[in-house]
Amino acid sequence: MQRHFTLIILSIILHVNSNAQDIHFSMFNFTPVFNNPSTAGSESNHRVILNYRNQWKSVSAPYNTGSVSYDGLMGKGFSSETGKLAFGLGVFSDKAGQSEMSTLQAAGSVAYHLNVGENSTLSAGLQASFVSRSLNTSNLTWGNQYDGYAYDPSLPSGELGSDDKVSFADFGAGITYAFDKGERYMTGNDQLSYRVGVAYFHPHKPEYSFFGTGERLASKMVMHGDMMLGIPNTNLTLAPSFIYFQQGSQNEVNVGTLFRYVLETQSNYTGFEKGKAIGIGAHYRLGDAFIPSLVAEIGPYSLGISYDINLSDLEAASSKRGGMEVAIRYIAQTKKNSGGSRRY
Repeated sequence: MQRHFTLIILSIILHVNSNAQDIHFSMFNFTPVFNNPSTAGSESNHRVILNYRNQWKSVSAPYNTGSVSYDGLMGKGFSSETGKLAFGLGVFSDKAGQSEMSTLQAAGSVAYHLNVGENSTLSAGLQASFVSRSLNTSNLTWGNQYDGYAYDPSLPSGELGSDDKVSFADFGAGITYAFDKGERYMTGNDQLSYRVGVAYFHPHKPEYSFFGTGERLASKMVMHGDMMLGIPNTNLTLAPSFIYFQQGSQNEVNVGTLFRYVLETQSNYTGFEKGKAIGIGAHYRLGDAFIPSLVAEIGPYSLGISYDINLSDLEAASSKRGGMEVAIRYIAQTKKNSGGSRRY
């Protein structure tokens, strides 16, 4: 009985949180365009990222989230010595809980990267997207459908009717400052690069209630930053990063560091030797979860794996089991990034 009560409370909390904040990933550096449209085309001519997350499987119907994105620079006609134009496309899908509450978002971004110094870039980006939400109430059971002895699905639920689907247009904008200096090869490893950015989403607070109650999606501000700091004459690079979300009355901070160790540098002459590196570390989402993660790199490919260890009040039901996340990234290598530098 106590466990059933805990699960009921957990479901209520999860429902409230899902309405208060957008769904997002723990490995936030693997979702750059969804965090800030100005990051489109920031690393190479072509970048493709796949993400998958499975959450709360230990306590309820699992929450499954996935996304795929592509971003890159436009052709030579859109580039000059002063700056470059880039674009990004992304699709985001989420299905949550017993009600199969689903969100499908298709987004397009455009960004311009202005060279403001020998090693500095200031980027600005805009994003427009179409969002569709759906709900399946046929899998839900209600207190009014218990006749005192057993559950009878033929009894009326007594709940308000709802629309199965809600759709709306959405928008976002952001800016990013990036600094990049230093050799990216194992022999020197004196790299210093960092970037900081801020983005703003849902400026018009779109209505998204299934029940016609006028509930609106609160505007969201995102602040983020990351750094790649090479330890000279070693194979080791430090990669601290953070992200901050503020949406309505809710906020979230995720901060941590990964340690990247180069196993093998890439040959820039023959192209036969592919660079290899491994990164290991952890992040902490304040008041919620400890997130260890592992990133493996082989040439232009990166594989990231993380797991949320729940430390909040929900651990009574979750037994500290939060969610597993997997990300795959492909970055078309150029002379600039052939040393294997990545954003962790």
